[in-house]
Amino acid sequence: SATANAASIAPEDKIVTYPPSVRVKRGSFIVEIDESIRATNANSFIKGIENVPDVTISSQFTKAFNGFAVAASASTDPIQLAKVRGVKRVWPVRYHNLNYERAELNTTSNYLHHKTGVER
Repeated sequence: SATANAASIAPEDKIVTYPPSVRVKRGSFIVEIDESIRATNANSFIKGIENVPDVTISSQFTKAFNGFAVAASASTDPIQLAKVRGVKRVWPVRYHNLNYERAELNTTSNYLHHKTGVER
């Protein structure tokens, strides 16, 4: 079964690791749980997570995948989350850099509205 497969994976193998150049938000994780755990029996999973010190569930996901966003203390080891029954994978939340170019705006132009597409 799917649960047996998730249970047979070593907890340390459930934690996603990033290259050293990737910055992560300490104490924030996305936790994917086994497909067999749906809303009807998610409460048992939630109780398991609540047994991990300094951890709270901030969001639940059911559409893209079955899981939770978890907020924890900065010292929380993700291995504690990976050991909870039904956990399939743990992702530390990472920061994304958005590269953009700042547009120059000429506020003295008589045709400012034409530049924005707004007609007078």
